[in-house]
Amino acid sequence: MINNTILVIIFILIYEFFLYFSLLNLFKSSFKIYKKFFLIFKKKDLSENQKEKLIIFYSKSLLQKSSKILLFFITVCSFLFLINFYLDIFLTLLDIVEIFKITAILLIYLFIRSKFNVQL
Repeated sequence: MINNTILVIIFILIYEFFLYFSLLNLFKSSFKIYKKFFLIFKKKDLSENQKEKLIIFYSKSLLQKSSKILLFFITVCSFLFLINFYLDIFLTLLDIVEIFKITAILLIYLFIRSKFNVQL
C-alpha cells in the first residue's frame, strides 16, 4: 500500500512537471519549425543570403526548444533513478494490475484537478 502511494505521488509530480514545462506546446512548436525549415529549401524566390539567415534563425529556435525537452527528460529520468535507487519500488510496475491501479488513480487525479481548475 505504501509503495502504491509513493508511486502515485511520483507520477503526479511528473505530470505536474510535464505541465510546468508545457511539453506538448514545445513539441508542437518544434514540428512547426521543422516544417518551415524544410519549406525554405523548396522556395525558389528566396536568395541564398535570406535562406541562410532563416536557417540560422530556425536552428537557434530548434536548439532552444530541444534543450528544454532534453532537460525535462533528463530531470525526470534522474529523479526516477534516484527514487528507485533509494526505495526500489519500480519493480512493482512490472505487474499489469499495478499499471491499471496507477492509471485509474491518475485518471481520478486528472478529473479532480480539472474540477478545481474550473471553479477557480
